[in-house]
Amino acid sequence: MITPRLPAITITAPSALAGVSARRLSVEVLRAITSGHARVSLDCGFVERVDSYGLHVLTGAQRAAHAAGVILEIINPTLMVYHHLQRTSLAAAMVLAGDGDGDGDPEGNHAE
Repeated sequence: MITPRLPAITITAPSALAGVSARRLSVEVLRAITSGHARVSLDCGFVERVDSYGLHVLTGAQRAAHAAGVILEIINPTLMVYHHLQRTSLAAAMVLAGDGDGDGDPEGNHAE
């Protein structure tokens, strides 16, 4: 018997993807992954600061999602998040919807 998946869920990342805020986000994302959602979208449109622990949280979330057969998608990444993911090669392992300008458009097309 196939267990039906819950619909996609979007979680908004805090402005500081660091320290205690990153830890809280980790708990929330892992809860969504283990709750049976088919896709977990992490909206990073408001992230102003990222530290190494924040990157560790994203990496751990990606590994957990992959192991559970869940799609983890980073949406609306700010330029800072986008560059951190590119520099650390994490972008290649993640579904990344956006090009770092926070509009969710991976091609850089901007609506006027």
